[in-house]
Amino acid sequence: MTKDIFSANKKSGASFLWYTEQRFIRATIPFVSKFINGHNLTLIGIVWIIGVLIFAYLAQQNIYWLWGSSVILILHWFTDSFDGAVGRYQNSGLVRWGYYMDHLLDFIFISSIFIGYGFLLRPDSILWLFGMIVVIGAFMANSFLAYSVLNKFRISYFKFGPTEGRIILIVLNTIIIYNGISYVENILPYVVAFFIIYMSATIYRTQKAVYKVDMDTKK
Repeated sequence: MTKDIFSANKKSGASFLWYTEQRFIRATIPFVSKFINGHNLTLIGIVWIIGVLIFAYLAQQNIYWLWGSSVILILHWFTDSFDGAVGRYQNSGLVRWGYYMDHLLDFIFISSIFIGYGFLLRPDSILWLFGMIVVIGAFMANSFLAYSVLNKFRISYFKFGPTEGRIILIVLNTIIIYNGISYVENILPYVVAFFIIYMSATIYRTQKAVYKVDMDTKK
């Protein structure tokens, strides 16, 4: 019987901070695995989703609650970066489960962040937030569809990945806290436009790679 090979847990492509992250994870993973397993690290993502929504709701009355959302973004980086690494280190065998649950919860988490911003924005700006959720969904769909035809799972494009995205969101929270939500409302349409262009470039490059595979197979 041919061994079934599942390679989605091996990501291709590297962001600006990828190599620094990997060195840190390799150095600290033996200590992390003594206290918790990868399965639980993935499920903790549910706590982060609830926490982000709570802090955003509270920020309607006191904008400084957004610091809580920034702390959750840091904690999410930790659990999201270590869940798969700890699972492999402990040989848990939950490769497909980890792939499925990790990325499902990631999408819900990032959606909850933008839903949380919806608590703070004017009603006429909320449409732009839903636009961002659609764009992020398109990025994730592109990654999953590309994996199904190229057998390479990529979550970083043009040196930009999830870690860089978290840093931008933390900076955004800081801007809102010190400059007010109106500043973000004014630039939000331009941010959405930028990410649509970025998404389009990503999809264009991906379809070229898929087209090349088809042509090589035809030959």
